[in-house]
Amino acid sequence: MFKSNVIDIRAIYGMFNSIPANIKPDQNFLHFISQIRGRKRFINLESLLGLEKKYPGIFSRVMFNFEQAENYRETLDEKGRVIKIAWNKALEMFYRSVIYEGVTKENTDIADLFATRGVPQSTFEEASSLREEAKAGNIPEHILGTHIKEETILETIERIKHQTEHEIADGRQIVEEMYSKKFTYEWLSKNDPHNSIIGLFTSCCAS
Repeated sequence: MFKSNVIDIRAIYGMFNSIPANIKPDQNFLHFISQIRGRKRFINLESLLGLEKKYPGIFSRVMFNFEQAENYRETLDEKGRVIKIAWNKALEMFYRSVIYEGVTKENTDIADLFATRGVPQSTFEEASSLREEAKAGNIPEHILGTHIKEETILETIERIKHQTEHEIADGRQIVEEMYSKKFTYEWLSKNDPHNSIIGLFTSCCAS
């Protein structure tokens, strides 16, 4: 099907009606589906297309949320050890989106986070139990009694971006006001040579 190292991504996307024509996929996703190992070309793409037959819509879901789907590769086993699972299994888990039993208002945040990494039910139950024990023992949430959090790089960028936007908006208003002005003035020194031929600069008879 694919005889060239150059893949027409748009042609592949055209296979799925749910994908908008103007989609801008994640570059990591494009790298993922275009990988070549030895003589096997585009094995990840072929694998994903194979999963599409079993799980309709998985291609577009992975494409739109590749970073989240990729997180499923690194998870915990039943003994709590960090393991890396095969792409096919990780993408299947992502597609099904892990749903835990025993989710309550108190542990829904645990469930939401753990589900993004495919953490097993037993680990979810243990984490929920530890939180309940801490709450029952009146253990403070923060060691220093307050939430200490440094601004992330993205948060810093967003803050600077907003500040810049405001400054640009202010600057644009100033520029527009300046353009709307009919003239400006300057009181020249009597020794300024412009005085001698001022009419040449002002289109008047004072030449």
